[in-house]
Amino acid sequence: DLLTIEKDWGRKIRGKYLAVLSCSAGENLGDYFWLPFRRSAEYLGMTYLGGLHTELESGRLTSGDRSRLRQFVGQIGRSEVWVGN
Repeated sequence: DLLTIEKDWGRKIRGKYLAVLSCSAGENLGDYFWLPFRRSAEYLGMTYLGGLHTELESGRLTSGDRSRLRQFVGQIGRSEVWVGN
């Protein structure tokens, strides 16, 4: 626990940003998949930037997912909160 046991680590991530990228063989995540990320960011004092799930076809990203990935990265990169690391 970064708030009670590893307090120094917890203090270091407070105020940081969290974005999530996931990939699997299916597009069946649902809204509950993202909940732990949002809640963890809130709990740790981080800003949650959102998430993107991509799907593989024959071990590769689809052209639609490549486009969505570029858009997602662009949105984060254009946001005022982007810090580059």
